[in-house]
Amino acid sequence: MELGQIRKRLIEDRLALDRQDAARISAAIITHFQLICECMFGRSIGCYWPIKGEVNSVPLMMQLHKAGSTISLPVVDDESSAVGFKRWHPEALMTKGALQIPYPVDTDSVQPKILIVPLVGFDNRGYRLGYGTDSYDTALRGFDPPPITIGLGYEAGLLGSVIPGARSVPIEFILTEQGVRHFRDGNLQWVTSGRQMENIMKDLFFFHFRSREERALASPVCYAKH
Repeated sequence: MELGQIRKRLIEDRLALDRQDAARISAAIITHFQLICECMFGRSIGCYWPIKGEVNSVPLMMQLHKAGSTISLPVVDDESSAVGFKRWHPEALMTKGALQIPYPVDTDSVQPKILIVPLVGFDNRGYRLGYGTDSYDTALRGFDPPPITIGLGYEAGLLGSVIPGARSVPIEFILTEQGVRHFRDGNLQWVTSGRQMENIMKDLFFFHFRSREERALASPVCYAKH
């Protein structure tokens, strides 16, 4: 089956979920997300407004906003398909853009340090199956420094391989109702404790956001919150 057919089937399957089942699965994913949450408080976080049966990210946005994080949502340029991010808060005025996806108006543009993305499907190397527009991969390639990436999706979206293209960007964490997967250099590791997650996130923040010179000279590694 071609990826386009797989994408169509996965979207249809999640739209066909009973409302209670969808809410239960989203709640389980939010519960697993608590392993990561404390590492994200007070940081700049890009998220998404759920459409087409995606995991409901709004409770996470509310929780992180209350904890002092700067939350932003993607804005897709109608002509170039370029993706930017605009700051969101619960009182933000919203409008609909490309694909009828809501985004905030009259707020500042920001560059997230952590990016939470929706998944149609995924594989156990950390590659994401999206809607086929290449918008997120293009956005990720344009970030400097690149953000830490977290995907939210359903376990039913697990595929043998997404068959990534040469320009595909793997995701560092994937959360489903089954738990938290962490990927590094194509290797899968399940995250099962807050201590384990804290150590992983410290490592990621160091390598994402320290200068190249600091990375090369740092020994032993010394971590600091950014």
